[in-house]
Amino acid sequence: MKTSVLSILILFLAVAGSEAQLNLPWVNPPPKTESPDQGPPARIASSDGTSSVRILQQAMPGTDGVTDFFTLEVLQGEKVVARVPTEGYLISAYWSPDGRLIAVNNRRGNSGDYLWVFALPDGTCIKKADDEFGQLWLSTAIKEIGSEVKSATADSVYRNWLTATGWSASGELQINVRVRFSKAGTFDFAAPALFQNGRWVIQSGVIQAVP
Repeated sequence: MKTSVLSILILFLAVAGSEAQLNLPWVNPPPKTESPDQGPPARIASSDGTSSVRILQQAMPGTDGVTDFFTLEVLQGEKVVARVPTEGYLISAYWSPDGRLIAVNNRRGNSGDYLWVFALPDGTCIKKADDEFGQLWLSTAIKEIGSEVKSATADSVYRNWLTATGWSASGELQINVRVRFSKAGTFDFAAPALFQNGRWVIQSGVIQAVP
């Protein structure tokens, strides 16, 4: 009897086709309905709505349109006060307690310095992504991590990421440098940085291993 039932089932499948062709509810259930992915923000506004930052998916005039094929803009109201060439997308933005500085995390690739800082209300850029300050902070982070973990050397850096995490009440920018070493693992170097006399001064930081 069991053999007879099995034979009939095999014959039925051969005639009707495959499981997919049968489209039976227990064979091909309908896909689950999921909410659409919103993706990264196109624009981030301050809490009071007086200023904002956005990325336009078009190159600035005069750029090569190859490496910097998007445009980052800072706005006061609806007036654009700063415009710089960039790529990638917005991650987050943080306004200083007095509202005079804005730190923008702009992911530009799989590794590197993602941090911009603009002064308001005129939009002066006082920290560019991939500038000398970012290189200094990365070097400081590697040195500090290497002082605690001997296998964490500069020549074993695999990837690194520099971002801002906010501002202190006294106006210090909180930065985080995450460094992934080929053998030692991944570590975060978190430290405050203060803008004084046209330069960023990094202060002592804290090192933490990333699981």
